[in-house]
Amino acid sequence: ATTAYLHSAQVQERRGRLRAWNFGLVILAFLLVVFGTFIVRSGVVPSVHTFAVSAIGPWFLGFLAACLLFSGALLAWRAGGLRSTGQPAATVSREGAFALQNLLLIGVVAVVFWGTILPLVSGMLGQERVVDANYYERAAGPLLAALLALMAAGPLLPWRRAGAPWLRALAWPAGAAVATLRGLLVFGVRSIPALLALPLTVAAAVTCLVEYGRAIRKWRISLFVKRRRRYGAYLAHIGLVVVAVGVAASHFWQQEADVTLQPGQQVSVFGSSLIYADAEQRQLGDHSELVAVIRFGDTTLEPSRATYAGLGGQSLTHVAITTTPLADIYVILVGSNPDGSASFRILINPLVSWIWAGGGLLLLGVAFGNLGARRAETVTAVTRPAVVPSWR
Repeated sequence: ATTAYLHSAQVQERRGRLRAWNFGLVILAFLLVVFGTFIVRSGVVPSVHTFAVSAIGPWFLGFLAACLLFSGALLAWRAGGLRSTGQPAATVSREGAFALQNLLLIGVVAVVFWGTILPLVSGMLGQERVVDANYYERAAGPLLAALLALMAAGPLLPWRRAGAPWLRALAWPAGAAVATLRGLLVFGVRSIPALLALPLTVAAAVTCLVEYGRAIRKWRISLFVKRRRRYGAYLAHIGLVVVAVGVAASHFWQQEADVTLQPGQQVSVFGSSLIYADAEQRQLGDHSELVAVIRFGDTTLEPSRATYAGLGGQSLTHVAITTTPLADIYVILVGSNPDGSASFRILINPLVSWIWAGGGLLLLGVAFGNLGARRAETVTAVTRPAVVPSWR
């Protein structure tokens, strides 16, 4: 909801439209924050994030109801002063892209909201239902793909109406998307979601890079300062694209393998050798641990399995994790065998580090876009010359 407001506010700023809609988005964002707190603190929906059941839940529910009533009444009261003042724009325009993007984002909000409250609603109707990851992939996946397509085409759209120059500007992102699609097909990728998501992410990144290239090509570095909001937004978009690539790669190309190794044997992981050195038994207070020592380049991994004799022999697995620029590698010790070998489960999640890097780029873009913004507004307000009418 806040992302939708961040974009639609530009339409209000530039064109004087969507004023009531933006007011509603701000209200919705606040109500969702309160609702999320209510769910976590009340325990009405089972979740690993839920606190113990307490008496504070009804208070949050009452506060949420009061906020909803007050906000709705305020919006209705001020509706007359929130009418759009600008002229309507064509459907294919920057305004149209922002409106469609807002609808898609609210669609994602609706999908997540329904998936969250479904156990509560279905339980009230007599049969509790819980959704899994497949629901979010199928319901939100197409919406997110459409958002990526808008990230590729939307920034190139002019205000009010698009013409032939916009179609020519689409050549770069469209060409990059087609080239990426061909490359994926050549390398044997046949997953429809992957063939859809990755070309769109590349197209969105190319759109932002083209805009940067135009300013650099003309040696107009001052544009980055004068239009820092615009170029900060492009940098944030690039960060979001990097996050999308990391999420897509870790989801579509996750690998899992079960191996049994003798001491000194190795298995190849992303071009490097994972060598099983030895295993040792350690006694640590109230439990014992079987620890496997694994060499992965210069890194030593120690997956282990702890056994608690005082708890009836219950065991707990400790996963060893290492991170490379290409993947996160998880090594799980399944157990040891009488012949001295050990069994492991190895999970490889590609490009997880890209998710963190993309998040950093997104924050950097936000910081750059807002750098000195308040000071610039203050100076403008103070130094703006008075308008003196001429009576000649």
